[in-house]
Amino acid sequence: MVITLEMANNRKTIKDINSITEFKDEALLIAKKKIPRQIRRYFETIVESDKRSREVFDKIFFRQKIIHNINPSTECKFLDYSLKTPIMIAPMASMATMFEDGVGKMCAATDRTGSITWMAFHSREHYAKHAKINPIVYIEKPLEDRTTLLNKLKMAEQEGCIAVGIDVDSGGDRGERWGGPLKPLSVDELKKIRENLSKPFVIKGVLSVDDAVKAVDVGADIIVVSNHYGTKMDYAQAPLEVLPEIVERVGDDIDVLVDCQIRKGSDVLKVLAMGGKGVLVGRPIVWSALIGGVEGMAHLIKLMTQELRSAMLYTGVETVKNVSRDILVLPHDIFRT
Repeated sequence: MVITLEMANNRKTIKDINSITEFKDEALLIAKKKIPRQIRRYFETIVESDKRSREVFDKIFFRQKIIHNINPSTECKFLDYSLKTPIMIAPMASMATMFEDGVGKMCAATDRTGSITWMAFHSREHYAKHAKINPIVYIEKPLEDRTTLLNKLKMAEQEGCIAVGIDVDSGGDRGERWGGPLKPLSVDELKKIRENLSKPFVIKGVLSVDDAVKAVDVGADIIVVSNHYGTKMDYAQAPLEVLPEIVERVGDDIDVLVDCQIRKGSDVLKVLAMGGKGVLVGRPIVWSALIGGVEGMAHLIKLMTQELRSAMLYTGVETVKNVSRDILVLPHDIFRT
């Protein structure tokens, strides 16, 4: 099933929507009419581990610092690209397959907002023409056929993707819906793959210091701290609660990004204050795409960036490139303070 990303007769226009909650509510009304129940459940359901991610965000508070003459800037760098925001589109296979030219429209949205599109595993036809003119990070599944895995990563490099990587926490998935059986990767296997790639290498799905150290050991350039929205393991920790110790251990050696349950610009500032370099936003992108295609996704990124800038203003943060952890009040039951 392919959905056209220009919806008519919505209750609200894009400009009327001013929060993630409004995006979600409006999108789910559209989804009930346009998307089969078995697919719609993926976008509606929040599993327990995913709830944990949100709970951790909601337990962290800010110290207000408003007496200053600071003009906050959200501009930053990712790899060699200058971005207007540290908020990027997360890799989601559904955006390539469920929506008409989903990858192209994601790229158009990130081009408008000075951001970057990440793309989940899929066929060459979905990204090849866009990667030549847009910065795309390509993420593949840990295919049991390691030769096929490496070839798909090398193909993405050849087509112009700016970085390639592996969704390592999908190694325990069953079935062949991902283009073949999956299997966890060893350090030696990851090293061999890294040695045969020329672009920056990403390991996504890191949720412990142990795996973060291994990622550095194999030569990764970027890790994404993620519990895959809680869909891979029951009672997985929230990315944010393991982020500080990961940054403390490997933050000088590798760029650390975060995803899962990021719903506000203030969430982004919390990630940056705890040492992350940027964030990936997933499901809200789908909601915004359902409502307004390219315009919807661009509006979402701009809205979250505005929220981030406002949070920076109220905490005395001048730039996202250097955010002090002392703007945060951390709960003692989760973090060592």
